[in-house]
Amino acid sequence: MKKLTILCVFIIGSWTTAKSQTAEQYMHAVTEDFQNLSIEVWDYTKRAKNSGDISSAESTRAGVFIKLESADKKVIAKGGWENDLRLNSAIHNYYEVTKTALSVDYKNLAFLEKSKSTSLEAMTKFLDEEKRIRDKIFQSAKTAVDAHDDFSKRNKLNISSNNTGIYKRIGLAGKVYDYYANVYLLTFQCIALENELIEAISVNDFVKMREIKEALADAAQESLILMKKMPSFEGTDDRLRTPTNKLLTFYQMEAETHVLKQIKYFEAKKHFEDHVMKMKAMKKRTKEDVTNFNKERTSFKKHTELYNRENRAINSKRTYAVNVWNNDAKNFVELNVPD
Repeated sequence: MKKLTILCVFIIGSWTTAKSQTAEQYMHAVTEDFQNLSIEVWDYTKRAKNSGDISSAESTRAGVFIKLESADKKVIAKGGWENDLRLNSAIHNYYEVTKTALSVDYKNLAFLEKSKSTSLEAMTKFLDEEKRIRDKIFQSAKTAVDAHDDFSKRNKLNISSNNTGIYKRIGLAGKVYDYYANVYLLTFQCIALENELIEAISVNDFVKMREIKEALADAAQESLILMKKMPSFEGTDDRLRTPTNKLLTFYQMEAETHVLKQIKYFEAKKHFEDHVMKMKAMKKRTKEDVTNFNKERTSFKKHTELYNRENRAINSKRTYAVNVWNNDAKNFVELNVPD
């Protein structure tokens, strides 16, 4: 136990040893790498966010992490200024937070990204984790910048941190991403249900279609109600809210009007196919049997033509609504997130 105590005293002593230099020289030496690396971390987080594939920025992540390790070692070796550890500790804490974010958190986020589209729960978990990482990097950067400015004031240097703009950009980006996530989650359930609907259509499962129809109508209605309560971004920007309302309105219309027609078509198709099998199984067919069959065949042919025509129309409306939302969502992020 005595050896451990002696070791701790040595470490703390080396940590608080002041160097024979001016306060300005010390501040510059401690914050120089931070000034540059906070920008590189910011660039990586933006790339990881906007790429849609976190693993695509792996080489960038690894390179920034190595630089953070090297800078952190230099800060630790530098120690405090006249036994004042506040600036040194704040910069060191930023390095520790960002190293953990890059070495652990973003790897975990990349894993969550693989399954984020499987359910609303998985998507929410992914977005919540992304926000947690972003928030802790922002807070550690702000603490470091505030410590820099406080050190400057206490030592009468009148030198503000060059990184004030960075943490303000991170903070603004956080607001943009949070708003986007809240809106996107309102569309996600509808998107997932429509994918299930398309799959049910592909196998002519009109029983499943009827179940999804009700769920899609409810999800679209609920999301539209929530969208009405959601304010514009920063009180004026409706570039994301407007196309979202249009997309949700499309899903509501699809569920309440078009899917019912699709169900009726597949019911008619099943009835006609059963009739065909019945006719083939008959050893003798009456004139009435043939007449009834021909009437149903003619009716089903017209039904098929109408179904195909309406399907083309609904597919066109879907493509338009989705493309407008994707383009406007991309513009919303690009125009509001600073470089």
